This record gives sequence, structure tokens and C-alpha cells, in this order.
Amino acid sequence: MLTPNKNETSQTSSEFESLFDSIREKVAPFLQGLTNIAEAATRYIHNNPDFLKNLSEALEQIKNWPERQKELWGEAAQIGWFFNHETEIGLRGSGDIKDINAFMYSHIKNDLPSLVDEIRAQFPARDEYFQSAFEMHNQNKFSCSIPLLFTQIDGICHDLTGNLLFSDGAKRKDYIDKLKESDEDGIYDLFLFPIKKDVSPIFVRAEDFDKRTIGTIPNRHVIMHGYMTEYSWATEINSLKVFSLLTYIAFIAFAKSDL
Repeated sequence: MLTPNKNETSQTSSEFESLFDSIREKVAPFLQGLTNIAEAATRYIHNNPDFLKNLSEALEQIKNWPERQKELWGEAAQIGWFFNHETEIGLRGSGDIKDINAFMYSHIKNDLPSLVDEIRAQFPARDEYFQSAFEMHNQNKFSCSIPLLFTQIDGICHDLTGNLLFSDGAKRKDYIDKLKESDEDGIYDLFLFPIKKDVSPIFVRAEDFDKRTIGTIPNRHVIMHGYMTEYSWATEINSLKVFSLLTYIAFIAFAKSDL
């Protein structure tokens, strides 16, 4: 049996103490910093008694973000607007129809040139049609831009999913159901909510559509089948709303899809 040498033990102990002192010296400023932070936080909470309550509310907002966003997306879709990857929406959102309308009108109108450029780059085979629709819109020829956009929305959806957005209702539903089977984070539930049946008047059949609203909500069935002439659907806001649907399908609805 080996017995440790007292001198070696003493030397090892001394080296350990020296190393420990060196480490303590280096971490001391960090520990002091933590102490200062803790003291500052304590003072702040003492001086702002509502802080923890507000923090709790903020965390609750974050936790409920997908559900609240689904409400906002649904409210927007009910009046014909669809969000895209450039749409800025806060955690709370106002939920007021007038606010949503004003916000989306300004957003799509101002960002339309860059959004069109992105879509043309992503779907180069359709470039001629996007460019034509954009030109017709800028010339206030909305009776031309809107139907052309509806055809390209169907086409893009088919490019991405193999199904037409408006015509292949049953096939589209089966496709969406398959996507949701792999939806672990609830994103598809949010992303696809605006195009679920009856969420937006854009998708309902002509006989179920309030034709008096056609000037501000573009119903695809009414427009593409020429069902109505007593009210005009060829308006700027309708053209912008159909552009918003185009960007939603191109950049949001099936952005995660790999089926």
C-alpha cells in the first residue's frame, strides 16, 4: 500500500488553493454583477408593483398567440383580406373590422410592387400573367385584374399542392387533412384557417353570397361566372383583396408543405 508523501500532499493542497483563488478572483466580477442585477430587479419590482402582473399577462399573450392570431386571420378573411409574410400584426391586434380594413388596405397597396416582384420570381412560368394583372390594376382596369388574379391563384395552389383552390374542394380538404396529421406545433391550424369552408365570403357559392357586398368583398363564384351585373365588383379594394389572397396562397398557406 502506498502512503502519500506529506510534502506532496501539502504541495497539491497549496496548488489547489492557489487555483481556487484564481478562479474566485476571475468570477468575482461576474458574481457581483449578478448581485447588482438582482438588487436592481428587486428595487424595480418594489417601485413598479404591477410589473409581475404585466409580465404574467405578456406571457399569457405569448402562450395564446396562435389562437389569437387565428381569430385575427379569421376576422380579416371575413371581409376579404388575407395576411402574408410581410404583414405586421401585433400579439394583441385590435380585432376591430375598420382597423383591419384600413391597415390591410394601406399594407397591400404600399407593398404591392415588392410583393408582385417576389411572386414573379417564385413562379417565373406565370410571370406574364402577374405582370399583366399588376399593370391592369395600376391602370384602374379592375374588371381585368381581378379575374386574371383568380385564375392564377387557382394555378399557384395547383403548383404547390396538386389541387385547385376553388374547384377541387374535396381534394383540397383531403390534402389539408393530411397536412394537419403532421401538424405538431399547430401552425397549419393557423395557416389554413382562413381558407376553411365558410370562413371567408370569397369562397362561398353565389347563391350563398350577399351580393350587396360585392363592391367591397370579391366573391370568386359571382365574378368568374358572371352571375351579377346590378352591383359592380370591379373596384380597387376588391383588386387589392384578391392580391392579398394571391400572396397568402403563395407565401403562407402552404409554405411548410412538403407532401
